[in-house]
Amino acid sequence: TLLLVAGMLALALAALPRVPFEFFPKADRNQLLIELEMPEGTHVTITDSATQKLERALLERPEVTGVSAYIGQGLPRFYYNVVAKPRSPHLSQIVVTTQDPGQVAELATWVRDFAGERMPEITAIPKILGQGPPVRSPLELRVFADDLEVLGQVTERLVGVIADSSHTRSARHDLGVGTP
Repeated sequence: TLLLVAGMLALALAALPRVPFEFFPKADRNQLLIELEMPEGTHVTITDSATQKLERALLERPEVTGVSAYIGQGLPRFYYNVVAKPRSPHLSQIVVTTQDPGQVAELATWVRDFAGERMPEITAIPKILGQGPPVRSPLELRVFADDLEVLGQVTERLVGVIADSSHTRSARHDLGVGTP
């Protein structure tokens, strides 16, 4: 009996690498969250116009069944780990509903491509909803300095290095000038 148990344990351990494992898997939802950022100081009407342009393009896609946009403010809490956005005229968020959860990843790629080609004035960040704690970005670095000018220079240089990597989809920072 002991030999049988040891054999079963060894077999289970040998098969373990073949079992797919993700610590915090993606949510099985048919929704995509898109965060849009315009330059700080952008008037809310310009943010609204850019958001509407992306909304219209999304609604032309056959897999999209609905679009809800929130301009100048964060969206209502609809999923437990979505990070709340502050009220700001240069920000908007769009929640896109697809026919099937399997269509969300492909739509996220399309949004990145569309915004990069046809809307270079914005930063569009499509986010597939997932499990686990809230994540602002897959990679987040914090830079500290006593001198704001040095902080800005180091931040810009760091973003440039990250953006130059062939594995980077987007690189951005939230060091703003505080323009109203």
